[in-house]
Amino acid sequence: MKDIRKVLLLLAIFCILAVIYSEDWFTPFDGAIVLFFENNRTSFLNDYFIFFTELGSGKTIFPLLLGAAVVMAYRKLAPEAVFLFICFAGSRLFNWLLKNGFDRERPSYDPLLKETTYSFPSGHAMNSAAFFTFAGFLTARYYPQHKPLIYSVMAYFIVSISFSRVYIGVHYLSDISAGICAGLIWFFVCKNIYTAIRQK
Repeated sequence: MKDIRKVLLLLAIFCILAVIYSEDWFTPFDGAIVLFFENNRTSFLNDYFIFFTELGSGKTIFPLLLGAAVVMAYRKLAPEAVFLFICFAGSRLFNWLLKNGFDRERPSYDPLLKETTYSFPSGHAMNSAAFFTFAGFLTARYYPQHKPLIYSVMAYFIVSISFSRVYIGVHYLSDISAGICAGLIWFFVCKNIYTAIRQK
């Protein structure tokens, strides 16, 4: 029941963001945040956020996924490896469907990197929220004594990757907020299916 309540809350937030992001009273606020970061860039922050935006890309997460799968297979954790892959692949698929459903254009100010896909919801935010949270969930199952540290590290990755997209000027705050919500919803789906199967 706790997970259902969390999913419903996340879904409600996502739906609210999907409704208001194009409203005349909200759009200037969304744009102002992008411009704030643009006007306060430094070389250190540029390097920091570009690093994390690269960390959150599929070309980086996929090798991490393969490495984790090899380790899991070696430790006889094949179901965990399969579900981690499902979590990542499913998130990317659903993000593609959502992006093409909403067709929101990206910010057009002064981005540090160029992107050609649609903006809402952020794929980096959604994929990292799903992947790193599920990876943290699996890791915490076998190292429960380190659970707070594990989830803190995963949260740090998710927040840094997500905000990197606003900082470099390729997403609005509403994009990454909706992406995190959608990614966590997919995490809870994968988590509960995985738990149900493991309990049989």
